[in-house]
Amino acid sequence: MSNTLRYPEVWLLERSVEHHAGRLQLAWLPDTRRARQSGYSELWNCPPHGLSGKQLCEVLWNLWHQGELELRVCEGIEEQPLVPANASELHQLLVEEILGCRAKKLSGAVRIPFRLFYRITAVGIAVWEGYAIADWSRFRGALFGRLYTPGKTTWSQSAMNELFAREVLDVDGSNVFQPATIHWETAQVVHHEPWDLFPGKQLAHGVTVSVGVTEHAQRGFDCDEWEQVRPMDENYRRRFCEICDWYQNGTHNHPDRPRPPTGDAEVKEGTA
Repeated sequence: MSNTLRYPEVWLLERSVEHHAGRLQLAWLPDTRRARQSGYSELWNCPPHGLSGKQLCEVLWNLWHQGELELRVCEGIEEQPLVPANASELHQLLVEEILGCRAKKLSGAVRIPFRLFYRITAVGIAVWEGYAIADWSRFRGALFGRLYTPGKTTWSQSAMNELFAREVLDVDGSNVFQPATIHWETAQVVHHEPWDLFPGKQLAHGVTVSVGVTEHAQRGFDCDEWEQVRPMDENYRRRFCEICDWYQNGTHNHPDRPRPPTGDAEVKEGTA
């Protein structure tokens, strides 16, 4: 495996790619105690980065300085570039953001207005692609139209080709805990030339498949029922994992992926 990107760089670039180049809050980036101890971050659905807040900001600043990331600051509805003089200044801003979020949470605030964000750029996407060896024919856009409650709706799924978009829809409908009936006779296909996947990434073509769906009530199973539906659940999980596997190299198999600490060393929650 090529190792041209250090693990922390892969971590930050991969997170933004997997969120379709959306803005990610800087205050969410530090590892939690649970993620460090388990070696798995539930928030980001990947291994933790294993960095202190200061180290994290050094990597962020370097990637920003190289044009691979954007740093943004929001004041109310206004958004503008964040231009830190150095990594130390960025770290100070991150600390202030985390402390402010904690204070608002302790005060019982229903909504915490995050101010500082980052997102990957087209340059960063190209750098990540070179390391990850991405197969964009297996990339799926976000699923639109899911109700998560019983009722009729229209699901829309984008992909490079129609066959894969239909496969993704079929897998989504086969979840035994959230079953849905897909009415394939209603399917409609819209072609995109070019296809804009997300900011900074464009492919020559793509499609969006839209289809009528009846979502059913969420299900639970007793022991006897579960033995009958277990094979369907196992098949769903296998197919879901196959669909998620669209690039070869990432945080999951990087040679420098941090391992959970041994012994009783304490990892402080949200350390910055």
